[in-house]
Amino acid sequence: MVAVLITTGKKPGKGIRAIAKALFSAVPASCLEGRGSRTLASLISRAKKRHLDRVCAIYSEDGKPSHIAFLSLENEGHHWLSPKIKIKSVAASPSISKTKAKKGQAAGIKITGAKAATLSALLGAASSKRDEPISTMSASASKITIFSDGRKTLELGVAYEK
Repeated sequence: MVAVLITTGKKPGKGIRAIAKALFSAVPASCLEGRGSRTLASLISRAKKRHLDRVCAIYSEDGKPSHIAFLSLENEGHHWLSPKIKIKSVAASPSISKTKAKKGQAAGIKITGAKAATLSALLGAASSKRDEPISTMSASASKITIFSDGRKTLELGVAYEK
């Protein structure tokens, strides 16, 4: 299983924080860290020191979530993974915005749908072998839906960009 650092852009709004919390809850072996005033380079360095394999950065434009980009970290450096996920809409469960970020992380994940292979490659996640995974992600060409403990926590309207 690949370990992922999930981070936001500077001064994240409510929608970006909801996306970050939902991803953190759903993706096993992930860490959630607000970016604050740190540069992306400093977060990459921090992730490497913690032996994490990926950085998932959630960006905004005009105060609204705009896209999610993934970096693959290697000993010699890092590179952006393709595709970037453009965010068209966000519908978060009210409970996700009230959830404390440090608890409730899934032990396993199952990714389904037409874009399951793409999302799995970006996250570096293999579907759980468990009969009943704690979290599920459904990835279609226009939507990503995250379920934790059988409840829908987040639905994103998306487009995949090279």
